Amino acid sequence: MSGGRIPALVVAVVLVVLLILGLVFPAALVSFARPLWSAGTGITAAVGNVMPENPTALKEERDRLEAELTARSNELYALQAQTDDLARLGDTEDRIIAGVLARPPMSPYDTLIVEPEAPVREGAQTYGIGGAPIGTVSRADVGSAHISFYSTAGRSTLGWAGEARIPVELIGVGSGAFRVMVTKDAGIVVGDLVYVPGPGALPIGSVARIDTNPSSPSSTLFIRPLVSPFSLTWVSIER
Repeated sequence: MSGGRIPALVVAVVLVVLLILGLVFPAALVSFARPLWSAGTGITAAVGNVMPENPTALKEERDRLEAELTARSNELYALQAQTDDLARLGDTEDRIIAGVLARPPMSPYDTLIVEPEAPVREGAQTYGIGGAPIGTVSRADVGSAHISFYSTAGRSTLGWAGEARIPVELIGVGSGAFRVMVTKDAGIVVGDLVYVPGPGALPIGSVARIDTNPSSPSSTLFIRPLVSPFSLTWVSIER
């Protein structure tokens, strides 16, 4: 007998034996086959769970999960942006954090409307990115406050200019900018910092241009802000 016929013969013998057992001992055959039937039923149920009969329900569930994932991602990005903005404020341990609700043109000119985390007082100094002073609380309401910029047109603020801290008067011209008058021999150059009381001397801007007139002993300094007050999303207010 060739080797290729042995498997076929074995299968035939097994089938004959099972047939005889089925005829003589049918109960024994059922007991032998029951585990195989149970395994087949379990496999069928598992396949049914993996492949639902309703493809539309599967698509709707997928769309719902994708929408939920997008919403969670957006929340994460917003939280990260908020964390970054707050970190840029610098040391705020002894200050009150306030989120910006409105800025010009949605608010009065050179004014921020903010929502402080705690009550604030009128006149309290307000700081922006890096702790740079931007103005003071001009109005304190329940749950909100108005911040008036130092640079409000016509507003006068005493400060200093240059490394020698030359006393000057800053006159606001709007949008964070100032105009300062100094003597020609003051030694101020473009790029020098200008300061306001802080505590101490806090930089608020730098000299962008110097105009002189041969018939005048004074020079006019034009100061640009270190921090644009219109780009702020958070500020800190002294307690």
